[in-house]
Amino acid sequence: MSCMVCPGMRYDIARGLTANLGVNYSDSEVNVGSVNLVVEEGLSATISLRYSF
Repeated sequence: MSCMVCPGMRYDIARGLTANLGVNYSDSEVNVGSVNLVVEEGLSATISLRYSF
């Protein structure tokens, strides 16, 4: 079985394709005296896929 995409075209696609993954974790607490001003805990993820020449 043969591939329908020529080798040069496959190289161009692989060369122009990038993927990025980022994970952020935050855990913060701000106390002034006995008062909690900011209490935050979170986890977020970002994925990006880009194709350019």
